[in-house]
Amino acid sequence: MIPVEEKIETGVERLATADEPIVKIDQSAEYEWYLTRMEQGQGYEHLKKLISGKGWTFVEQEGAGYFFEKDGKKLIVTTEMWTRKYVLVKIPVLVNE
Repeated sequence: MIPVEEKIETGVERLATADEPIVKIDQSAEYEWYLTRMEQGQGYEHLKKLISGKGWTFVEQEGAGYFFEKDGKKLIVTTEMWTRKYVLVKIPVLVNE
């Protein structure tokens, strides 16, 4: 389930007023959703930095999917352009293991 617009709007406000390049906007039992700015393609770099910071190694990108590996496990992070300025990121909670 994609977060409701209200949560995304709150994320946009947080990005506008904070030093954070990527912010968590929602979580379910299976996924975490983040929002990042798409400044000169840096949104995807923020996503890779966030996941790599949890011990995962970036393997490749295919379309809207970003593939990572850690200890023999595979993680697929998906992205969706919300507007031309913001990217919605969907990360399986497996990222925290």
